[in-house]
Amino acid sequence: MKDYLEQLAACVHDTKLNRLPASTVTASKLVLLDTIGAMVAGSALPENVRLARMAAKRSPHGLCTLAGHGLKSDSLLATFTNATAGVALEMDEGNRLGGGHPAIHVIPGALAIVWAAAIRPYTSSPARSPWPRKWARTAAASSRR
Repeated sequence: MKDYLEQLAACVHDTKLNRLPASTVTASKLVLLDTIGAMVAGSALPENVRLARMAAKRSPHGLCTLAGHGLKSDSLLATFTNATAGVALEMDEGNRLGGGHPAIHVIPGALAIVWAAAIRPYTSSPARSPWPRKWARTAAASSRR
């Protein structure tokens, strides 16, 4: 029997964008934009400016954007910094019926994965590639915009 994480991963893997209702896609886009906006707004607070500078200094060759700063860091520190900024002003999305604000707990890490994957060499052999082809294509497409 699969554990909950394997079940969730299988569900996400099997989900196809063209099978989702248009209202779901539209709502998801709005939540993504809202979350990025909350991250950028919160990044201007003095404590988050200091956090971003520290993250960039500790990881000078990082590949992941620190929202609102024009700086980069590694994926762990970028996730931490962006998530912290995103909740700082309590402007991130929320749902009283759903019990919380899940996007700010997921989106900073997901963005860091995409940013980190965007620089990975795309190889002809999936066995040698550190990232699944689907992620590599997604990352490449998102970095071109």
